[in-house]
Amino acid sequence: MKKIICTLCLCLFLTQPAFADSKQDKINEIFKLTGVSEMLETAYDQAFVQLQCQLVLTPQQEEDLKKELQQLLDIQPLIDQSSQFWIQNFTEQELDEVIAFYKTPLGQKTIKLMPKYMESFMKSFQSWFNQSNSKLTKFAQKLSEEYAIRPQAQTRACMQKYEKKNN
Repeated sequence: MKKIICTLCLCLFLTQPAFADSKQDKINEIFKLTGVSEMLETAYDQAFVQLQCQLVLTPQQEEDLKKELQQLLDIQPLIDQSSQFWIQNFTEQELDEVIAFYKTPLGQKTIKLMPKYMESFMKSFQSWFNQSNSKLTKFAQKLSEEYAIRPQAQTRACMQKYEKKNN
């Protein structure tokens, strides 16, 4: 019985990295399909071109600068951090379904229009927030006249407790 359990544990241990690699490969494909990979490369290229235009460089200095810039603007931590969202919220099967959707004409249209949607949403949100913030400020002023106010430390502790509960 111990041998069976040990064998199963060993199999699980040995297959875990393969599963993780498989999942990361799928996340990388999502990054490619959604343009995230291209966006990161473009940001790097723009930084390099800007420096290249500002500085008088020999071809060797350009190569050295390019290597230095790649180290300075290491995008791997950003990719790793962004990958965590997908790892924590999607199963491998769901990632397959996301990839399949993004490969469809509707998925491609969604990817293309998402930045415009987000821009539109943020403008609407900002407008709503400004209007709501003004109302909320007046409401808070009214409440402060009617009710006792907690000390800031108690308010902060209460908010932290709420945030922990909701995360």
